[in-house]
Amino acid sequence: MNWWGDKEMVHFLIYSLFLIPLLGGALSLKWKFSSVISSLVNVVVATLIFFYPPTVGTFFVDDVSKVFVIMNASITFIVMLYSTGYIKDGIVREGWYYFLFMVYSDAIYGVVTLNNLGLIWAALEASTALTVILVAYEKDNVTMEATWRYLVIVSMGVSIAFVSIILFYYDLHTLTLTSMIGRGEVSPTIVAASLLGLLGFGTKAGIFPGYTWLPDAHTEAPATVSSSFSAVLVPSAAVIVYRIWEIAPFMENYFLALSGFSVLTASLVMARQRYFKRLFAYSTLENVNIGLIGLIVGQPLGALILFFTHAFGKTAAFLSSGVYMERLGTKRIDDVERVGLSSPTSTSLFLSSLAVTGTPPFGTFVGELLIFTTLFHVSIPLLAVLLISAGIAFVSVNYHVTRMVKSKEEKAYSGLLGYIALASAIVSLLAGVIAIGVLQ
Repeated sequence: MNWWGDKEMVHFLIYSLFLIPLLGGALSLKWKFSSVISSLVNVVVATLIFFYPPTVGTFFVDDVSKVFVIMNASITFIVMLYSTGYIKDGIVREGWYYFLFMVYSDAIYGVVTLNNLGLIWAALEASTALTVILVAYEKDNVTMEATWRYLVIVSMGVSIAFVSIILFYYDLHTLTLTSMIGRGEVSPTIVAASLLGLLGFGTKAGIFPGYTWLPDAHTEAPATVSSSFSAVLVPSAAVIVYRIWEIAPFMENYFLALSGFSVLTASLVMARQRYFKRLFAYSTLENVNIGLIGLIVGQPLGALILFFTHAFGKTAAFLSSGVYMERLGTKRIDDVERVGLSSPTSTSLFLSSLAVTGTPPFGTFVGELLIFTTLFHVSIPLLAVLLISAGIAFVSVNYHVTRMVKSKEEKAYSGLLGYIALASAIVSLLAGVIAIGVLQ
């Protein structure tokens, strides 16, 4: 008798996925490079999980979950590697930064793999509690104010989401996600639960009107934290919103309308940004909401390509921004226009701006093209809104970034941090080239 089949193996890998960051985080209190090693091991584990069949039980690991597990593992590895040359003692000792970050990455694994809506809510709430100190890491007055806004707004959203969960349980008598999907019927309770879930979980996912915490937190948090927020945390929260829609798909129009309005709002605000990290934060709102729309309208391939390649492109953008802030001591676009940095950081910033604005042949272009093609058969008005928004975002981001990389004066910088950011941008490019080749 075979006691170790595919089911047992995938469960072993999933439990390893959770245990390895805890071990790496604990060891990093004494030796920071343990976080790099453990996150690299998790990249291997996540890749192995991808090749196993979907699993349903304590965990719900479908194709969407698999991609997000790889995203979380990969971005955590890149960020931890970058952190070893970037992070110093802040509001807490450096070792605690690595510990909190690794446990936070564990919480994200819970968000995208657990098969219980209540436990998913708890994992998302844990991610908030763990990242409060990370956002406030640099400990100045402006940072503390941004941290307070992050804590209050997100906690309010999560509280609304908790009411949504109570209503779902009242009507469906279960919180097991796979038992809830498709069971929502047209009733006042399910409608209320769905709308509250959209607003509550949507706060963490960057959906209007609860997105206001995101540009503040991104601007003031360390570049490494901003990278993970944009690449992993916000998209993972969007997956929960997608799961809420799966429970009650008759609410589709509400989900699409609010996501579409979020995309339009983000693109309009991008045009007048003066701070480069804030610019990239609003770009995250645009990309994540387009990806969520792709999942809802039945284009999961395009959505997953968009989420995956955006994660690496946006990580490159924020890590490049971190080098600019460290070397030039500014967050303002105008200041960098006067005095910028040399390659590889300027190259990384330029490539990342192309990646996050859907420029061919980057993977974000492939994902958006597939989503827009599908949307043509679903809603022409929404497609028009997204195309206009994407156009505005493209011009805004690339205009501001071009000003930064074509500065009047340039300071030489060839440190490792710039190359790490550049490598992340190249992954987004290579993923797009491979996707184009496969889809042809």
